[in-house]
Amino acid sequence: MSVRRRDPLPEWDPSVYYRSLIISELPSTDEVALNNMTEFFTAQGLPPVLVRYFAPGRKIPSDLKRSQGLHPLLGTKASSVVEFSTREQASKAIAVINLKCPGAYVHFLSDGAKKASDENPKKKEKREKKS
Repeated sequence: MSVRRRDPLPEWDPSVYYRSLIISELPSTDEVALNNMTEFFTAQGLPPVLVRYFAPGRKIPSDLKRSQGLHPLLGTKASSVVEFSTREQASKAIAVINLKCPGAYVHFLSDGAKKASDENPKKKEKREKKS
């Protein structure tokens, strides 16, 4: 007997990091909660695709481990990761949060620049040997 998925897993989209925001340090931790974030951005005409809430001290999912290195508040303070359908919407959301809640921590999960240290060192060695 074999077990299969009814529907195949969707392709992973790496652009999700470039159109997602991490939001923390709002005046009230209740404002970071799922329902409040969804309602807030929808009222601004920027409906999010996905909102994920992270309580302090909770385990961070593996897909956000790298982002935790860039954003140390993730996992240590109440924060939300909010995904938008486009980077432009996410940029507008940053402006809205900065206007409504000055002092809040709001940044893209990734700025889009690949660091040299991100490259696999074994691949780098092979390429250098070929040269």
